[in-house]
Amino acid sequence: MFRVIRLVLLGIIAYVVSVVWLFPAAPVVARLQPQIQPVQVSGVDGRLFKGTANNVRYADDLLPLELTNLEWRLMPRKIFAAAAGVGFSFNAYGGAGTGEFSRYISGDMAVSDFNFKGPAKGLEPLLPLPIAQFNGNLEAQLDSVTIENQLLKSMDGEFKWQDARLESPVAAFLGNVDLTIEPAGENRHRGVINANGGEIEISGSVEIALNGDFQSNVLITPTDKATPELLNAIRSFARPERDGRYRLQRNGNVNRLL
Repeated sequence: MFRVIRLVLLGIIAYVVSVVWLFPAAPVVARLQPQIQPVQVSGVDGRLFKGTANNVRYADDLLPLELTNLEWRLMPRKIFAAAAGVGFSFNAYGGAGTGEFSRYISGDMAVSDFNFKGPAKGLEPLLPLPIAQFNGNLEAQLDSVTIENQLLKSMDGEFKWQDARLESPVAAFLGNVDLTIEPAGENRHRGVINANGGEIEISGSVEIALNGDFQSNVLITPTDKATPELLNAIRSFARPERDGRYRLQRNGNVNRLL
């Protein structure tokens, strides 16, 4: 009797593995599309276990993201966390990245171990308005990003902008800029920013809530490399302090600034 049960279980497991390994990915993605909104996937090819997609778009009104040449591979170990998971690689905005994506039984989604490298100029289309142009190299490392009820819930990671150059509205060399983002309480995040090696040194933080409310407190210290044009621009939005430094303190809502 036990031998029969074991054979039946092995047969079921073999069947499931065969389906996952051999089944085409396109019809499965098409069926799941309503459940993974606001993520939109097109140009799917390959098998369910390992495949490709021409385009993946995160259709968020505040920060829409678009990836191309996506490749994925199923991660069976995610099953132990009650989730379906894939490891992926992609191209986007002139750069390339890798990461892991999970969708839980609850419908929540998460991205982890996300890494991206590319030119900063390639990200200019993400600005809500054409208010600036910049150059340099960008590196992003996100330990975790969670999406609940189709809305961004939390983010934890670091961004590095190396050889950072602002081209407009005023030309400036910023050197190396580091931004660390971490949760700061219920529905809030804190971004800690530091910049050195350029025409100005920057240190401070910005706290922002998921509804867009923010508070900023940033100290700007011009160096002897700062141009008169850059100093005039700083004076237009920051308050002068002792020793030639300037402080930017502002409260408001991001959505009202766009």
